Amino acid sequence: MEEGLRIIADKHPAHKTKEVQAYSESVSGRFAQHFISAPSSWLDMVERWFAGMTNKRIRRESPESSS
Repeated sequence: MEEGLRIIADKHPAHKTKEVQAYSESVSGRFAQHFISAPSSWLDMVERWFAGMTNKRIRRESPESSS
């Protein structure tokens, strides 16, 4: 797979539902799923990093913050 989105997720059942699997198969080659063990502290750090970026972006663009 040269191009596409790599999805790194824990082994939570929500990531492996029939609907998720069916969609993933319907867009073959677009996603590469990688499942890791649940207690992965580095993944928690990445999630926090994305949450921080999202919060800063939302705050910066919200009408209330411009006053």
